[in-house]
Amino acid sequence: MALHLVKTENFDKLDDLLAAGYNVDLETSTGYNAMMWACKSGSLKMIKRLLDAGASLNKVKLHADKKSNTPFFAQVTMEHGFSGYCGAAGLLKSCANAQKSTEVLNFLFDNKLDPNFRVYCSLFPFDLSLIVWALWNSYPVYKHDDMSVQQLLLDRKVPIDPYSGASFNMLHITAMMVFNATALTWMLDNKADINKKTWFTGTFYETAVMFGNQVAIDTYNDWILMQGAEDCCKK
Repeated sequence: MALHLVKTENFDKLDDLLAAGYNVDLETSTGYNAMMWACKSGSLKMIKRLLDAGASLNKVKLHADKKSNTPFFAQVTMEHGFSGYCGAAGLLKSCANAQKSTEVLNFLFDNKLDPNFRVYCSLFPFDLSLIVWALWNSYPVYKHDDMSVQQLLLDRKVPIDPYSGASFNMLHITAMMVFNATALTWMLDNKADINKKTWFTGTFYETAVMFGNQVAIDTYNDWILMQGAEDCCKK
């Protein structure tokens, strides 16, 4: 019930629960708590209210429900399959409002959340930066080509193309997982290394070909043409 009250910003009934002794950090069987739902909802007002009630801002430890037989595909796609997780990751995955997302992100970073936090799942050899996580999951990007959240992360000194694991950089991950031309162009424009090779899939372009990401292939080709046109104009 408390999570529903948090999500719907029902402050009056939440205050009643708190007055009755509700544990504000109480977790579900998969580790969700009220603060995580406030972050996922993009409600800065609710986040501050929970803090006033004694909630922990950055205490997140999601996990599978040991009493259930979770299918493998769910373990690697649902949030509780990611043992490395934070409120910012929940926000970037769930909040459809870019303005709310930027407000909450700034608040979280100003209150000791490291912008270079990595999202990770023990079943994969890769870590994901918050930039790549946002490119993969962001509704504002896919619906409105709105890159303001990703730009905020870049302004907060999150590297554009750091090492991810198993010889992959973040740009290689986008070649597998990101299907939005604006997002991919933004990565390329911000100096991600298009020539860096993985031991398995090669360069960004070769990775896109291997995984059949036609959006990434077309975006790369268009971007290369534009680079050539700009070089000609400079001459």
